Amino acid sequence: MTTKLYFLLLLVGLYMTGLSALAQKNDNSKNDFALESIDNDFGEFRVIATNNKRRGVFFFQRFTLFDQINVIPKSYVVLLHKSGATVEINKAGTYAIKLLKAQLLAYAKAHPQYPINLKVENPQKSSYKHHYYYHWGKRCPEPPVGILLPSKLKVLSRELSFAWYDEHTKDSSKARYEVVITDMMGEELLKVKSSKRHITLSLSQAKSIYKYHIIKLKLLGSDGEGGCDGDAVMAEYVNNESMSIAYRQFKLKNQLTKSPLIAVFNEMFFWNKKHFYLEVNELWRKLVKKYPKHPVLAIAYQHFKVTYRLQRVPETKTKK
Repeated sequence: MTTKLYFLLLLVGLYMTGLSALAQKNDNSKNDFALESIDNDFGEFRVIATNNKRRGVFFFQRFTLFDQINVIPKSYVVLLHKSGATVEINKAGTYAIKLLKAQLLAYAKAHPQYPINLKVENPQKSSYKHHYYYHWGKRCPEPPVGILLPSKLKVLSRELSFAWYDEHTKDSSKARYEVVITDMMGEELLKVKSSKRHITLSLSQAKSIYKYHIIKLKLLGSDGEGGCDGDAVMAEYVNNESMSIAYRQFKLKNQLTKSPLIAVFNEMFFWNKKHFYLEVNELWRKLVKKYPKHPVLAIAYQHFKVTYRLQRVPETKTKK
């Protein structure tokens, strides 16, 4: 009897130890690295092109099967389905994602070629894919300053070089710029003045620069008659080990993605979520080169570049 009781207690003890170890493992898994957790769930659709910002539709926005998307008049939205198919919307309205998927399946049966591109057109057959009317607000009707950050900005070095174009300043001889680095609380860490459109900052001059995980770069431009502030640009400062762990875990998950096209977009979402827009731009460039005949990828890439100030706003040609 004593022996049976001993073995029973031993089994209970081993079971409780196993539960404790499992709980400890699950708890530790939440803190494998300092960066935010990776959401590698594509959803049913993602937005890859839009000028519909005024109603909260944004690049890479995720929609599930039970969501709806609101498209305002004269707006252009491209949705990428998890299968690699695309939906172009040029018609105002509220669209149920479930119904869009049903239309996509019906289209796929009728047109079995790949890639599949469903078009939702307005009665006038008008296309709004090159309309950028929503940009930059009343103070700056055109983007005054576009900052071109270096492509390798995963980890900030002691020196940071970048350039910019200025659509607001016509006479470059009058241009005066201030480059300001602040922390996330708005405290100024470094300010440099320049009359040129490129500059190299020595971050060693900035006070306490390396105690912050994220900094902001702000460019103020002036043509002598007043100017406009450039948008603050996010730049994450992370150590190589943290980033490599995060990226390695993402890549392991992304290897399960069946569609090569969706796998590339998953990587875009990964970098875009961390504000590394030039990394996303490089992926876009390679994707458009790989699929030159895709009906919407080149258009979507242009929308991305305009939104993140990597390209000037194209001039809209009016019919005479």
